[in-house]
Amino acid sequence: MHYKYLIPAFLLILLTGCGLDVNKPSEDLLNGADARQAISLQHSGQYQKAAESWQQAAAKAKTDIDRAILSLYAAENWNMAADYNAALRVLTPIKTDIFEDSDKIRYHLIAAQAHLRSGHTQKALNSLKTIDKLAMNRQQHIKQLQLYAEAWPLQGNTVAAIHSLNQLSQLQSNRQQRLFSQQAIMDLMADKEVADLNNLKPNDDPVTQGWLDLGIAWKEGAADPDHAKDRLLLWRAHYPKHPAEQQLLNNLIERIDALLRRPKKIAVLLPQSGPYAAAAKAIREGLIAAYYDDPEGSDIPLVFYDNSNQADTRSHYQQAVQDGADLLIGPLNKQAVEQLEQSHELSMPVLALNQVTLSAPPADGFYQYALSPESEARQLAEKAWLDGKRTAIALVPDDSWGKRMASAFADHWQSLGGILLNVQPYPANSYDFSDQITQSLNIAASQQRKNQLQSAIRRNVEFEPRRRQDVDFIFLAARGNSARQILPQLKFYHAADVPVYTTSHFWSGIANSKKDIDLDGATFADIPWILGDDNSTALSLQQFSASVKALDLRYLRLYAMGMDAWHLAANLGRLHLASEESLDGKTGILSIDKSGIVHRRLVWARFQNGGQVELLGFAPRHSTEHEIEQSEPAPIN
Repeated sequence: MHYKYLIPAFLLILLTGCGLDVNKPSEDLLNGADARQAISLQHSGQYQKAAESWQQAAAKAKTDIDRAILSLYAAENWNMAADYNAALRVLTPIKTDIFEDSDKIRYHLIAAQAHLRSGHTQKALNSLKTIDKLAMNRQQHIKQLQLYAEAWPLQGNTVAAIHSLNQLSQLQSNRQQRLFSQQAIMDLMADKEVADLNNLKPNDDPVTQGWLDLGIAWKEGAADPDHAKDRLLLWRAHYPKHPAEQQLLNNLIERIDALLRRPKKIAVLLPQSGPYAAAAKAIREGLIAAYYDDPEGSDIPLVFYDNSNQADTRSHYQQAVQDGADLLIGPLNKQAVEQLEQSHELSMPVLALNQVTLSAPPADGFYQYALSPESEARQLAEKAWLDGKRTAIALVPDDSWGKRMASAFADHWQSLGGILLNVQPYPANSYDFSDQITQSLNIAASQQRKNQLQSAIRRNVEFEPRRRQDVDFIFLAARGNSARQILPQLKFYHAADVPVYTTSHFWSGIANSKKDIDLDGATFADIPWILGDDNSTALSLQQFSASVKALDLRYLRLYAMGMDAWHLAANLGRLHLASEESLDGKTGILSIDKSGIVHRRLVWARFQNGGQVELLGFAPRHSTEHEIEQSEPAPIN
């Protein structure tokens, strides 16, 4: 698994996608029972079921063209349900020569998206190139450019990606959309060296060359912040008619100004003894590793304070201020964090390593960074919603952690419009969950109906229990070995075809092919450090594990949290500028909202084929208003 194979972070919002028009099939087919059911399911967001109904309608079509157009509806709904292989199976038999140009365009756009999301980048590009010379409408052209912008970076073609993003920005009438596309161009160049950008040749394309030169000016300015503004002004003078928005340049200058505000001395407040000492040790080791790996970090002194007695939190804070620190990382204990959260004014910024409920608007400079289980439950709700799921049941342990997970998931799922059919607690320390599973799947009710029938007719009947059919997926909150017990039992009780979504807590993070086979079928989120990190870097899981004397697997993700605590400290000024700013971290793509909460976008994956992990990409960007953008298949009037 490699990080470079994940969808680039800056494209997550850009590539949300947009619905496209498909020619309506004949009115006779729209009046058929299958088509009417498909329309209803599609409008309600039940894309998998809608796709199945469209396929049934296509199978009954009397003409090849009607069958093909209905199949396009089916394929698009399979894409919306994130079953890209199913979409390709529907598209493969279609002969595109029967289509008019508008339908050919539609076919290849759907195919390109399915190929991309199933890992076949070249096939996606072939589909997109097929329609280059066809007369696309504006909406279709935007969709094509969005897909090009996703595909080219996966093949390492930075120049083509910049060209596509620039064309996309010129088609967008909304200024914020244009600005976002142009920022995506800058983000695309962010991980390139100046020498690499100089070596890229845009083939007599002055606009793309202008973007490359802007990337060079920005990177040279970041390395020499005192002269950064002059470099950007010189760039504008050289490219007075370039389409780059002036607001983009202003944002770049603000980001460089933020780099100048890096802390000059950092205090770290962590316990060295007591119940949090082992967790703090993992965070400390990750933080120190990132500190020594940062070429600019050696100039910033780190001073550690022992916060084993949480009552000393405020006095340690004041001591750090007197010692000349201008940023505090910590504390870790929630009660200690609450002491600082309740301060109306702070002499220096605080990056707390836990999250508490805000009692009032936070003081300026108070930030909270935590590996919050509740946040993972909310991201799970968003992922399932974007996958087209609409009805859920929840299986959660009958302890305080399970109640928190159930509450976080239920609140967010229902705010999105999802239906929660049942929340079923299970005994946290058990190995037999049959009662809870049969109860949640209504199998017990099926058995009761069988008993009633036998009693009524006074004879035995052949019987196979039936589970409830109204559930789109199962939210499973599980820790330790519980998931390895529950998932096989779900399959035993006829729920093998019901998707299971879960959080990072259901596995250790260390692959074990013999044990992980029990996890097949589970869709889950975890941190990039575990799922897709680049093993060639010193801070990768592989290299870091080799350098640590005794890696504590209980706190595997806290090592990564320590690394990100260091990088957050160095980037707080930039991230605080706007919630759209982000940092590619070891624990996710990090951003900060107006309340100072650090949000993490996780990587999604699925266990399959005997414990193998298939990467699915990053979670959608956190929305503080709980609004999830989603492309819809074309409306049918």
